[in-house]
Amino acid sequence: MKIIICNVCSSSYNSERLLSICEKNLSVEKIFFITPSADCGFVPKSEKIEVITESFSQGINSVLFKVCDSISDGFIGVIPDTFLFSERFLEYIQREINLDNNNLYVLGKENNCILGSDPDNLEAEKYNIYKVFDQSPSYNDFESCLFFDKHTFNLCRDELEKALMLRTNYFVYYFSKICEQQENIRVVYPVNVRLLFSSDVVLNSDKKSDRKIALKLGIIPKLQLSFAQKIFSVVKFNKHTVATVLGLSVPFKIKKQPHFSKSCREISYFTDRQRFNSNRVCIFAGFTALGKISDNAVFYLNSVRKQVDYLVYVADSKADEATIQILKSCCDAVIIKRHNEYDFGSYKRGYELLSKEGILNNADSLLICNDSVDFVGNDADLINLFEKAKDYDAYSLCTSTYGFGNKIKSHKYEWIKAPHLQSYFLILDKKVFLSDSFAAFLRSVTYQKHKTEIIKQYEMGLSEFLKKNNFTMGSYYPYDETNIVNPYAIYLNSYVEHPILVKHMLKK
Repeated sequence: MKIIICNVCSSSYNSERLLSICEKNLSVEKIFFITPSADCGFVPKSEKIEVITESFSQGINSVLFKVCDSISDGFIGVIPDTFLFSERFLEYIQREINLDNNNLYVLGKENNCILGSDPDNLEAEKYNIYKVFDQSPSYNDFESCLFFDKHTFNLCRDELEKALMLRTNYFVYYFSKICEQQENIRVVYPVNVRLLFSSDVVLNSDKKSDRKIALKLGIIPKLQLSFAQKIFSVVKFNKHTVATVLGLSVPFKIKKQPHFSKSCREISYFTDRQRFNSNRVCIFAGFTALGKISDNAVFYLNSVRKQVDYLVYVADSKADEATIQILKSCCDAVIIKRHNEYDFGSYKRGYELLSKEGILNNADSLLICNDSVDFVGNDADLINLFEKAKDYDAYSLCTSTYGFGNKIKSHKYEWIKAPHLQSYFLILDKKVFLSDSFAAFLRSVTYQKHKTEIIKQYEMGLSEFLKKNNFTMGSYYPYDETNIVNPYAIYLNSYVEHPILVKHMLKK
């Protein structure tokens, strides 16, 4: 395997690390380092290393052609020097790409690129790679990290030459789409393990220039308007609504409101069954899409029902009569009403009901969970979770390693290391849910325009609240500071030997 490391300018930690791993691996024959000038950047000394001086205005693509022309066969990896290399990652790639000939593996889903991490506090050997595949990524999802063999490159060479000047994720996307058109090339988009230590280190590019080339190559769809539409029009294009006035087009997204038929209604249902001896209480946040509840959600509710003494279902929606009757049959209280505050707004309303009726006063534990996951475990799994939760004040299924830091623009935030309990399944001790400060935290929940604000203020905010008040926290799946992939991609998927919950997005 030949590995091209581009944009070497500051990450000596990564360069040394990669070299030490590759030196021990006989399959890695050559490492090409790209620097903008001979005296720029950090490049370790080794017989395996060849330095290529290339202007960043040319990007990695021209170097890619030079390297491919210099070798007779074998696999080639193209990665930025911000990639935190590990032996496990190298083993994974070698195992996967050698399954058959002609492969293109594109690695680098945008959601798994983490900024601002401290390499000195990481143990990269503990990194895990999981087979969670994205079926249809867009060009916005790619980073310049891919693996392919020489034969694959030759099959696509003529087309790739058209994109020679592209220096960003457009090139990787273009490469993958060309390969998809070839019957004998397999293209795979796995969620990978990677770190970006600094956004400044990522391959430099002229975005305007790249965009022009991408438009010309058809990588970015081009808006086609008639003369009349250029004067004034509002059209759907590329998942956006585009308004055009006198030739000036502005894309924007319209958030669709959920649709409910006239037969759907809101409901507030309450029973005092077992209200005074409820040791375990649950608030289940759901959403009855089109007024109906899914079979998976009903199964989850019935499974939880066996383990708790009082179950409250709260939905930010409306429901038809059949769904209402189903919920009444397995829940002690049902609140279905539009409130636009998502799951934490539902948790807030369930908590208000339980507090008002005095049900929490005699409870030992409170489970808050939602229907963003499907329960695929069994009764023994839930019994085990409640038993383990007794050792903590707050106990979740997973602890997320990273979260949102400073706001960059609008609802966009930088990624930072910010361990926090994930809120789709969280068991709280009475020390927490009976405290005035917890009640105040839930009362503070209000409408937020974007999901990122909800996560930052309320999911991450809840863990910050717990830490501030010295409550103990734990999770069923152990926290791993070197795990940079969202835990749903690890513990909540069918690749785990015995999954308990499966995230909906992994089933698509």
